[in-house]
Amino acid sequence: METYTDPGTGRPYAADPVTGRTYWLDQPIPPNLDSTQELPVLADAPADSRERRLPRPVPPPRRRGVLGRVIGGLVVGLAALFGLMLLISWPRGADGAGAASPSTAAPRPARPAAASTPRAGTPVRDGDLEFTVTGTRTARTLGNGLFRTTADGRFLLVTVRVKNIADGDKTFLWLLQKMYDTQDHEHAADLKAAAFLGSPGNLVDRIAPADTFEATLVFDLPDGARADRVELHDGPLSGGATVRLR
Repeated sequence: METYTDPGTGRPYAADPVTGRTYWLDQPIPPNLDSTQELPVLADAPADSRERRLPRPVPPPRRRGVLGRVIGGLVVGLAALFGLMLLISWPRGADGAGAASPSTAAPRPARPAAASTPRAGTPVRDGDLEFTVTGTRTARTLGNGLFRTTADGRFLLVTVRVKNIADGDKTFLWLLQKMYDTQDHEHAADLKAAAFLGSPGNLVDRIAPADTFEATLVFDLPDGARADRVELHDGPLSGGATVRLR
């Protein structure tokens, strides 16, 4: 039993922790009282004390261990560092007041003029690689027998001779190369289809200085679309060299 003092009358009373029922302590305690019996409520007890229930004990706050505090501090510190780096690298206008508005931002580069874009057969350079498109062909399927794949539209295969013009080894990444159709839609190189060609030099190739090799780039061109140009890259951040296909 827990004892309390009623704030309204100042009288002491007890409360059963199981049933929550209360009774006055300045009156006789009912006989044979145990925690499984319902306690009687005296008629002169205030209404609020008749229905009074014991408050649920509040468990003490769990203390975080040293490891938890260290991890929490690291997370907060990394978040603050990331925010500072983002603030420093945020683009600013000429007056330093922030990024330029959409109306004054630089427009997206237009399609290269056909007259100024090199045609297939003309060497072009991007970074430390020199590219020469030597031919193109189309196919509906690649591979043979059970090991074959079918294009959603038709496959465009572009043969490119790649030369390393740097003093050190260079890596040619097939999947960085792009093709654009006459509607200026970009098409990524098809990595899955290239695996059905059955020849090396289609995914990744390491080229020694002054060495040359041929790669076949594969693009899945939708029905009705016409290939316009390829954009060949030395690396993921390079500007690319454009070659016209028609």
